[in-house]
Amino acid sequence: MTSDPARSVKVTKAMPTVPGLDRSEIDRFLTSKKIPLSLAAVDEGGEPVIYPVWFLYEGGSLFFFTNNDTRKVQNLGRRKRVYFSVDTEADPLMGVKGKARANVVADKTISQDIFKKIITKYMGDAENSYAKSMLEKIKDGTTIVVELSPLFYSTWDYGKT
Repeated sequence: MTSDPARSVKVTKAMPTVPGLDRSEIDRFLTSKKIPLSLAAVDEGGEPVIYPVWFLYEGGSLFFFTNNDTRKVQNLGRRKRVYFSVDTEADPLMGVKGKARANVVADKTISQDIFKKIITKYMGDAENSYAKSMLEKIKDGTTIVVELSPLFYSTWDYGKT
C-alpha cells in the first residue's frame, strides 16, 4: 500500500461562497460515511464513466473491491488517475471530491483485511455467505482491492453557512 498519512494533499473549497472542510474534518467525514463513493474513470473512447462503489477510508487512502476482469478495471488501468466524490443525502449538504492515483493492492493478506472491513461497514459483518464467497475470490485473484491515493480534495459544507 502506498498510503502515507503524513503526505500533504491539497485541500480547496469547491465553491468560493460555501465553506469547506479542513483535513481533520475530511478524515472524519470519509471515515464515517456509508454512502457509496462515486468513482469516475475514462473509457477507451475518452469518455467519462461513473461507478458507485462501497469504500473504506483508512490511512489517508480510499479502498474498494471489484472483479479483476471488469471494464472498470480496464478503465482504471488506462490512466491510473480517477476522480471521486462522496457527499451527503440530506441537509446539511456537505461532501468531498477529488482526484486520486489508482493502484491494485498486490498483497493478498492486506487485500483480504481491507475487503473484510468494507463488507463489515456495509453489511454488518463478514460472516455472511456473500462475504465468504467474495473472500474466496480475493484469495484466488478473481476480485481485487484497489487503493486510491488522493492527489487533492475539493470540499463543501453548507452546514457552516
